[in-house]
Amino acid sequence: MGEIRFLGGLMFWRRDWEEEISGSRESPFLECRHLLFEEEAGYPICPSCGKLIKENLPQNSVDRSRLYLIYQKVKRVWSVKIGIASTLLIIILSYWLPQVIGGWFLWTGDYGFSRFIPSSSHNPTLFSVTLFGYIPLFILFVARERVKRFFTFSLRIEHFHKILYSWPVQLTLIIFLIILLSTYMPKFYEMEGESLIVKQIQLTPAQQTKGVELFVFVNMLCNWIVAGLLAIHQLIDRRRTWWLKEANEVYLSGGC
Repeated sequence: MGEIRFLGGLMFWRRDWEEEISGSRESPFLECRHLLFEEEAGYPICPSCGKLIKENLPQNSVDRSRLYLIYQKVKRVWSVKIGIASTLLIIILSYWLPQVIGGWFLWTGDYGFSRFIPSSSHNPTLFSVTLFGYIPLFILFVARERVKRFFTFSLRIEHFHKILYSWPVQLTLIIFLIILLSTYMPKFYEMEGESLIVKQIQLTPAQQTKGVELFVFVNMLCNWIVAGLLAIHQLIDRRRTWWLKEANEVYLSGGC
């Protein structure tokens, strides 16, 4: 039975293999450099992008067939197939969240106005205000494995990657960010809300105060939702990298 599987792999591997290792369709700037840590030096599958590394492909036909079978299994894993789609989805959702959530609260409540920011070419959009809370979240947590490795090798700290990528360090970073957002962003949004909602000249002082409180709540809620989405994004990316590394280890250990 094992011989039949090997023969099947030998019959069909060449066409797919050549497609995988032929010139990348990406631009040179976006093309993955297949940066490997010391313990990954012999990996034939890149843990960052999931593509085959030409320099590490086996010369033995049996090993190639075995790698082909492993590679086909890896490509069917859902976390490997998602790729950059999760990042684009989070970016799109982060743009629409302030308008949708803010609009819903204003539509269902009695605040005396229907928009946080009056329509004017001189006024910012609600997203441009919420964005200040998004910036640290995206800087620290939107990067996928490929980007992390690029900066790790660029800064020449690849020998410390096990410490930098460890759960204690990541957890400390998350706690620091939560404290930062909880302490400073409500004050920032309150200041912005007061300067924007005061332009709603038809409001009473009580309505203005209530409007500012809602403005802060909506923006902070958007920040926490995006933070949750980015946390899920990071877990998926970690799982993806784990699957790719596991596939490489299975191959190197002689399995399929």
